[in-house]
Amino acid sequence: MKSEIMENKTVKEFTLPYPPSLNRAYRAVSGRVILSAIARAYIDVIAVSTYAQGARSVNPIMGRIAVCMQIFPPDRRKRDIANCEKLLCDSLTKARVWDDDSQIDRLTLIRMPNVKDGKIIVQVQQL
Repeated sequence: MKSEIMENKTVKEFTLPYPPSLNRAYRAVSGRVILSAIARAYIDVIAVSTYAQGARSVNPIMGRIAVCMQIFPPDRRKRDIANCEKLLCDSLTKARVWDDDSQIDRLTLIRMPNVKDGKIIVQVQQL
């Protein structure tokens, strides 16, 4: 299901695992905020997954971009879908899908039906 926002100009589309909760992703240590072991493991999974799906290459996407995330939660618990965006965008930056998440001019989050284990379909379009 392609979003209307992305129409048929999608540069990249790929499916990724559902991210851990932000409450588990970042830790305050000695006055600094750092990534938890769970978040670092998720970033590694995203790097492997994007590579396997051809979503990243030697050169990351440059210039202004629009990103659409179709979010399929893993269960029926009440969730703030905006909490998926931060760690996922940081992971995609580290995976070199794009150069930096500051390139994003338009970010669309769409809640989809629940699926076992959850997933996120990401579409990236150069503007």
